[in-house]
Amino acid sequence: FPKVGTYVGLTNYFEGVRKTGFFPAFGRSLFITVCSVALIILCCSICAWYISRVKTRGTKIIYTLCLFAMVVPFQMEMYTLSKIANM
Repeated sequence: FPKVGTYVGLTNYFEGVRKTGFFPAFGRSLFITVCSVALIILCCSICAWYISRVKTRGTKIIYTLCLFAMVVPFQMEMYTLSKIANM
């Protein structure tokens, strides 16, 4: 049961961080995030180089779709997707 001074001061926070293993979990999460962002940047830059340098019908379509996704608001896309999903 909690004592009178349990919720006063920083000792409650320190005890919670110690018991839950916050810092090891934070380290693993940071490692996964950094690695995945590096991989995404690498893959996207390779794809962007290919789309900008190779001039075929497929790359023009992909470029147009990427441009369309930046121009059209997200809500407009989600509205039509939710309508189709409800059907």
